[in-house]
Amino acid sequence: MTIHQRIERILKIIGIVGALLIVLFIGLIILSNIVASPGTHTTAPEPTSIPTVVPTATVDVSQSPAYQLALDDNHYATPSSAMVAAYQKVLDSLQAKTGDDQTTIADETVKGLTELQGKGIDDTCLQLMQAVDTIYTKNDHTSYHDALTSLIAVLENA
Repeated sequence: MTIHQRIERILKIIGIVGALLIVLFIGLIILSNIVASPGTHTTAPEPTSIPTVVPTATVDVSQSPAYQLALDDNHYATPSSAMVAAYQKVLDSLQAKTGDDQTTIADETVKGLTELQGKGIDDTCLQLMQAVDTIYTKNDHTSYHDALTSLIAVLENA
C-alpha cells in the first residue's frame, strides 16, 4: 500500500468518524429537548437586569517606572521589552522587600545614581537596584531609601 493510498484511507476514516459524531450530537440535542419539555416548548426567561460592561484601563508601558529607568540607562534609546522586563523584575522584588512603591524606588535610584556619578562611580540604575536587592531581605524591615543610602555610603568609601 502506497503512502497516497494510506492517506486516502485515513481521510475516509476521519470522515466517517466525523459524520458519526455529528449524528450523535444532533441525537443528543433532540433527546435533551424531549426530556426537558415533553410536549411543551419553553422560552428563555427574560433577564432581570442588563449587564453593564465596565471599561478596563489600558496601561501605557512607556509611563511605568521600569520603562523610564530602562530608557535612562539606555541613553534615551527605546529599550527592548526584555530590558524593561529585567527592570520590572527587580522593582517587583524591591517593592516586596521594602514596601515602598515602584515610583519611589525609581526616584530614589536615580537620585542615588546621580550622587554616585558625581563621585566618579559609573553604574546603571539596574546595577544599583540589583545590588540593593541582593543585599537586603524582607526580614531587614528597611525602606528602600535607607537601604540605598547604606549601599552608597559603602560604595563611596570603597
